[in-house]
Amino acid sequence: MQLGRYLSSCALGLLALILIYTGFGYVLVSLHAGQLAGEMRLLAAHGLPALIAANDYFLASAAARLGSASLFGLTLGPLAAVILSLWAWPAWRRGRLNRTDVLIGLALGLILAGLSFSREIFWLAPLTALLAIAAFWVCLCGVPRRPQVERPASRTAAVLVAVVLLPPILLGTTSYFAVRDVMLMNPLLAALNRFYYDHTLLAADVIKPPLARSQPVIAAYDDGARIDRRIPGSLVLLTPQPEQVGAARIRLSREFQPAGQKRFDLGGAVMAFSASRDSNRWLRQGIGMGLLSLKLVMLGLAVWLGLGLSRLWSSNRATCIVLTLCYYALFWPIAQAGLQGALLRFNPELLAAYASSNSETQRYIAAASAELDATSLDRLIRDRSPRVRLTALVNAGQRRDSSLLPACLGALNDPQINVRTKACWALGRLADRSALGPLYARIMSDDSWYVRDYAWAALNRIQPVARIVRLNSP
Repeated sequence: MQLGRYLSSCALGLLALILIYTGFGYVLVSLHAGQLAGEMRLLAAHGLPALIAANDYFLASAAARLGSASLFGLTLGPLAAVILSLWAWPAWRRGRLNRTDVLIGLALGLILAGLSFSREIFWLAPLTALLAIAAFWVCLCGVPRRPQVERPASRTAAVLVAVVLLPPILLGTTSYFAVRDVMLMNPLLAALNRFYYDHTLLAADVIKPPLARSQPVIAAYDDGARIDRRIPGSLVLLTPQPEQVGAARIRLSREFQPAGQKRFDLGGAVMAFSASRDSNRWLRQGIGMGLLSLKLVMLGLAVWLGLGLSRLWSSNRATCIVLTLCYYALFWPIAQAGLQGALLRFNPELLAAYASSNSETQRYIAAASAELDATSLDRLIRDRSPRVRLTALVNAGQRRDSSLLPACLGALNDPQINVRTKACWALGRLADRSALGPLYARIMSDDSWYVRDYAWAALNRIQPVARIVRLNSP
């Protein structure tokens, strides 16, 4: 079938676009790694804990920066593939591009450039978009149409495509959190989960607005005014020449501070700076659209898989059945949780039995229930299953029940990164000052940048930390 061959060529094009946009991301994350290193040196020099050392592996290593850049490839690449696959279908069927195709392709290039545009390196997005269009068409040419007339799609092909599409369609409303939790149950997927948590903060630094960073370093013009509205987690350097503090990414010149004021609204000035100097606003929106496009990519891959199974059915039915069953098994953990959750919703009296059940799935569902008693929730925070512990900690943070404080403190030493981050989050929500010491210890000792970031946010939620330093010279 022509559709199956076209999807094969699009899959090849998708891989090429992921590589191209990973290279795009590498340029940006390398720039931000240097900026972060400079800010971390300033923080350490002025007595604030740096969440990541300036020479840390995840900032200094090219391999680690490539891992962070892959998050751009895995979002912007699929987005570009979805857009270009719709454009290229008529031309691929004809076997050539005409003038209209070229004009539409250039217009799509402008759209792709806009969805990945960064004012930090203004030429990078247009160049990447042109490379993406050229690479995608070359990949399409690598899987040409068959010249002979093919038989029309069979009923078997339609049925197998429907069989493959059924699980993702039925589970299409499944939340990201359910998928994340299932990943903790498989060692291979858990390693993939760890990769995401290790590399996401550097990638996120690229697209965050200036004010959204965990430890903003602010250089502000000093005219002797008193600072109002300190920003939690920040270092503020007051200097006659803020533009000369190169390591600070938020530099508030005199235009952001009204003359003659006795009080300086620092928060308002930084918000104004963030609104006017948000260099990656369009890129951030493109990343968001890229995450949505992943569902369309998965849908296309499912159709491709169904067509492949239909060809296998005609030659080896037993293998086709085994592969289909293996495919369905991938969705079973999520489906099982959905079925058990539906049973509990219709029979709420089963909650206590779920919480003490030998079934990990039932305990996982019970841990998310707002009606679960505090004693059972305390026990589930210490459960042997990491996804049960994680879900119970989220529930504890939402309740803000101080009786759960000891269990949340104990979870700071959990072997799973996800669980430790949610322990920090829950402690921030509980807002008990006795957690300040353990959270600070976690900031100074945890091997995960992601956990240290969560601990810093929780600490600032309980007791905001900010430092203001007056410099005679930058």
